Amino acid sequence: MTVYIEYVELSHRGPDTSDGEVAVLRLLVRLPRHWRCRHAATADRIRIWITVPGDATPERVRAAVAESLNDPALAAWRLEEAG
Repeated sequence: MTVYIEYVELSHRGPDTSDGEVAVLRLLVRLPRHWRCRHAATADRIRIWITVPGDATPERVRAAVAESLNDPALAAWRLEEAG
């Protein structure tokens, strides 16, 4: 099976202090279960490397991450532009 790896980065944009480790857990549980993820988190930045089946596209992966941010607990987090 072919796999596709996508890198996404999120940043905290709220006035409150944040906890990136808690936020990344909230985000990861909302992504499809068959995706494999590695992450690095600080208080205000989250980096995730997502491994998905080969039929995925960067747009589909980013859309799923963006959809996960609809959780009110993640409202202060923003998906950075693909670079």
